[in-house]
Amino acid sequence: MGNILKPAWRFSQHGNLWSIYNAGKNFITGETREEKKKLPLFFTVNAKTGEVILRDYQLNEENALISSIASSDKYLFLHRLINPELPIHRGIIAVDIHSGEIIWKNEEYEYMFHTNDAVYTKITKFENFEYQKLDINSGNLIKNYSENDTATLFELRRQLIEENYENEKDFPVYNIEYSSEDAKDIFNREINIDTGNYQIEFIEKDKLLIFTYHKALADNCYQVFICIYNLSDKKRLFKETIYKQAPLVFPDNFFIMDNFLYFIKEKKEIVAINLNL
Repeated sequence: MGNILKPAWRFSQHGNLWSIYNAGKNFITGETREEKKKLPLFFTVNAKTGEVILRDYQLNEENALISSIASSDKYLFLHRLINPELPIHRGIIAVDIHSGEIIWKNEEYEYMFHTNDAVYTKITKFENFEYQKLDINSGNLIKNYSENDTATLFELRRQLIEENYENEKDFPVYNIEYSSEDAKDIFNREINIDTGNYQIEFIEKDKLLIFTYHKALADNCYQVFICIYNLSDKKRLFKETIYKQAPLVFPDNFFIMDNFLYFIKEKKEIVAINLNL
């Protein structure tokens, strides 16, 4: 049976996907890593049209020691590894997601989180932390915080995380006990779940069921599929293999943002499908 829904766009560049971020609702940005050199290559794509803004973009920095950590609707934030052998980071580099230009950088502070107009940072001391608020467009210091302000800062970060999950993206659920009876019927139709030879992640949204499942192979690998079904008539609208031989169970392969489904294929390709039927 052929797919009724078709991908709106596909994107790939050199290397394996290392990180992916929504830069607001209009762009997707992130990095890939070359397998041998481990150098980060940055990208920006229009989230709706797939227009490529940046591809295989390399900064004139110590590339093996930098990595992305977050994105706003304007900037991709990077940080540095102090030692390639240790997961300790320092510094912030704000890169324009459209031009690739470094707008500002700070070698002293560590990124914590950001809002629309500010970046919140810290300095790790021997016995405590010092916290700062920077202007997001310039990196200039706006405010130093005392230890008495710690609770306020962490509450602000908690609220931002909660808003992001509630308002911007839909993420998959792992426990099928939380699915509807129609969804359970579709799972049984698509997969023989009674055998236990599967792992399902799913989203139910606007009469659609989107899910991935892992099928165990004989050589201790997994084949991974993504499916889209109409919950009303239980008709399959889309199915594609996203990993032919995955050595591990890879979670979080897809999400929905602004009624577009985005999924990762073979750790190399981003695929977008418009869910507006």
